[in-house]
Amino acid sequence: MAFEALSNKRYDALTPEMEIATYNAYKNAKNNDKQYFSDWFSRIWIDFRNIEDMDIQLTEESLKKLREDLNTLKRDYKEQKKNIAAKHTQRFIDEIDKLLEVEGAEGEGNEE
Repeated sequence: MAFEALSNKRYDALTPEMEIATYNAYKNAKNNDKQYFSDWFSRIWIDFRNIEDMDIQLTEESLKKLREDLNTLKRDYKEQKKNIAAKHTQRFIDEIDKLLEVEGAEGEGNEE
């Protein structure tokens, strides 16, 4: 998967365009790839707050938008009885919550 090749690159921000591309790549991935997607994504962004030239505000906004989009996708998967995809999507949402350092996330991040 192309995401693996991107994990060793340096980024200055998770831009809105990158958020859309990430969401579409995840949505169109097969379940086998979905199960690894959140790990690949987290490895890229885990230290974003420690990168000197990182636009933290833009990255956080894009992460929140990605979480919102994934919650919508997860609801769609549940309505379609795509339980495995919904489970992988919840795992991805949980990883985004960790990146955002959301403690005791209430609301959208932990919908079941």
